Amino acid sequence: MDTSITIRTLVAYQQQLYAWAGGGLVADSEGAAEYQETLDKLSRILPTLES
Repeated sequence: MDTSITIRTLVAYQQQLYAWAGGGLVADSEGAAEYQETLDKLSRILPTLES
């Protein structure tokens, strides 16, 4: 099976930039930790957009 999961995305649409990040949840995932992981992923992209 060939699969692909996008976990970081940046889209330019109508003079706007949209960025989001995600991941996978498993049975023992903790909501707060998953949320923080998403913020950590975005924090690597956002400074580039601000410069």
